[in-house]
Amino acid sequence: MSILKKPFLGQYVRDLSYYGRPRHSGIWNGGKRGSHPRDLNQTDLSLLKKAIRRAGFSGSDEETVLDMAIQKETGDDDGNRQYFNGMNTSPGGVYIAQALAVILIAMAPNLVKMGMTQPYQTWEGAREENLPLKAFMRQANRATENLPYLQNLREVYIIVDLSGECDDERYYTHIEFLDCFNLFDHLPSIISQDAPLVEQRTSNFTELCINHSSVSTPYMARAILACKALKNFQYSIGGRFEYEPNEFNEKTFLKAILAHKTTLESLDLNTENSLYNPRWETADEFEDADEEDYNHEFLGSFWETHGSLKDFTALKNLSITIDVLFYLIRGDHELLEQQAKIKLFEGLPDNLESLCIRGYSKGKLPPYVGSGN
Repeated sequence: MSILKKPFLGQYVRDLSYYGRPRHSGIWNGGKRGSHPRDLNQTDLSLLKKAIRRAGFSGSDEETVLDMAIQKETGDDDGNRQYFNGMNTSPGGVYIAQALAVILIAMAPNLVKMGMTQPYQTWEGAREENLPLKAFMRQANRATENLPYLQNLREVYIIVDLSGECDDERYYTHIEFLDCFNLFDHLPSIISQDAPLVEQRTSNFTELCINHSSVSTPYMARAILACKALKNFQYSIGGRFEYEPNEFNEKTFLKAILAHKTTLESLDLNTENSLYNPRWETADEFEDADEEDYNHEFLGSFWETHGSLKDFTALKNLSITIDVLFYLIRGDHELLEQQAKIKLFEGLPDNLESLCIRGYSKGKLPPYVGSGN
């Protein structure tokens, strides 16, 4: 309420974190009013309504978000309450937290950094009515006019939510990373995100960081090709167990990242022990190679792209595993067996300033590496 009463305080909010991925589907409180409202005077209620309208809600949606925001208790039975980092992530708690987050964001025009759990569920048949943060972010991302909020947001970190009863810290937790693009990727100042088919070359992200994760290379390619001009890309595996590991395919990655060969300045790949061999030579071979049914139209949209690491004219910083490094230097024009021995320094980009090679053991190089490296 302090920011609503003194809006200038919102100018000082630069960083905001939201926790609480919905664990259940359905509408707020079964379509009824909350049963634990705060005792607010008319002045405070008017300030709340004004902030909610500022966030783009009107009519019945405005009244629903207001009802969420004024609750002092979640209405969930004690036995059903769940907590994550001290935040109530039970059904009612998530709705209330989202409503308060929307109001705070709408009153913070200088917000530059945001961390958040995925603010909706994606299982088949899930109902997502009344999730205010999801609706608010997507509306702002689609806006064609300047809004009084989110215009300065530059960095987004998608938080892994470990609060669910079915989550096990030994295994990876599923996040719809690409779908989260639709919450931020057209905002005017956006730079980076640290997560259905994304339309190619429409996103404003210039930095993508997918760390301590396990994603298929075609999925990674969709994220890369969604960006207009990528400057920084990071990907690292490890940290958790998976029954069917995703294998990193250098050829698919190279064909996708070549779309940014004139803008990419930093590339950090840690794919140790996840390489796929042999490498795919045609898009048709993906049908058997990948469990997920990625359509051939998407693969064909970049499969005829050819090149090598030398083509990345803006690249300054490179951290990479040794096998991937020499594949990128060699390029994807021919099969490995048809390639002549390659020289490391002859294949590096001209403007490269920093090189970190992972997985190198003294005296041990891949068999296709020539002498003099």
